[in-house]
Amino acid sequence: MRARGLPSVPGARNFGQSGRAAWGTGAARTEAIVGRSTDLGALGSLTAGLIAFWVQGLTLLGTGFLFSYFWNASTAIYYLLRHDADATESDKVCPEEEPSPQTAEAKTSAAPTAPAGLPESQAE
Repeated sequence: MRARGLPSVPGARNFGQSGRAAWGTGAARTEAIVGRSTDLGALGSLTAGLIAFWVQGLTLLGTGFLFSYFWNASTAIYYLLRHDADATESDKVCPEEEPSPQTAEAKTSAAPTAPAGLPESQAE
């Protein structure tokens, strides 16, 4: 039984209504593997579980790539639009703030002290 509009592939068997093909495996065995049948035996169940694990892992990897690509592209577009709008270079989008005079004075007046139990020579 062949689905309408799909070309036939030599050696491929139709796998139910889902359109999956099982090259050389046979419809019954493919149904047992995909359907998580209990008659696979211990080794077959382990193998089916490992295949499912890797398929889900690759699916998760692909989904992660899509999210990563979206946010990286969004950042690149932001930088390009920011450069076009006000000629801001990409490394100057968020410039470092200059310290206020009070902050600079507080940093210079505070002398480093040695932690309890350490001699002055080991504190630095």
